[in-house]
Amino acid sequence: MDLNIKDYSIITLEPLIKLIQKHELEDNIYIESRSAEFLTILKTKMPGYKLFIYPVSFESGLEQALSLGLFGITISTRDITIDQIKIADENTLMVALWNVHTESDHRGNQ
Repeated sequence: MDLNIKDYSIITLEPLIKLIQKHELEDNIYIESRSAEFLTILKTKMPGYKLFIYPVSFESGLEQALSLGLFGITISTRDITIDQIKIADENTLMVALWNVHTESDHRGNQ
């Protein structure tokens, strides 16, 4: 049987949901994925989960997060500006940043 990453993501949904429920983590967990399909299926099964798209660009992430009704976007500080963070905030989306080292490292992204 050949499984691609899409199939694998879907197969892992039920064990993931059971694990989250077993440890009562529903209100304390954030799930991110590059797969809009995975997030769509998970949102259908568990609409209260805090789901983030991990996009290739802010623009595609904003579009996907809004169209799927996600909790937010996870993205590198190198791929987002302060103005884009404001746009996400105006659309009630959370932004999870990575590659955050010091404030002075990222002053150029303003």
